[in-house]
Amino acid sequence: FWLEGFRDFLALESGHSANTVEAYLRDLRRLGEFALARGVAEPGAVTRNDLRDFVYLLKDLGLSPATIRREVSAIRTYYGFLLGEGRVRDDPSDRLETPRRGRVLPEVLTVREIEALLAAPSLDDPLGWRDRALLELGYGAGMRVSELCGLGTADLLLAEQLVRVFGK
Repeated sequence: FWLEGFRDFLALESGHSANTVEAYLRDLRRLGEFALARGVAEPGAVTRNDLRDFVYLLKDLGLSPATIRREVSAIRTYYGFLLGEGRVRDDPSDRLETPRRGRVLPEVLTVREIEALLAAPSLDDPLGWRDRALLELGYGAGMRVSELCGLGTADLLLAEQLVRVFGK
């Protein structure tokens, strides 16, 4: 499967870290074992269906979507290397789908933490009033910190009792 040449390509030509090189080689050894179990002795004989079945096997093994995405990345990089070296004529990984990246919900503050945050600015200081207003606005409107930091006095539409916010 020309893994030694691929290792050199990753480390020397692509400049990948040692951890990435080892992870990719481990992933490709797993693919090689899968292919050999199916009677496929060389990478040029691996079909798109073989690769799709391999990804399904990874899911059945309970690997995380992030790990499966890395395995698919290793396979794509490997076949790109093989094409460049003239070892294969076709890239069976060109339409290989990866699991979608899951969205993680952000951590939220408790009511007690929010109350402490809003009470933190000292109202004895004029800047404390500004800070308190920004915290109240950010919390009440669900604004991002970058949106709060981007506010200027031109964004305060006092006559209309509005604040113009730019961001997501």
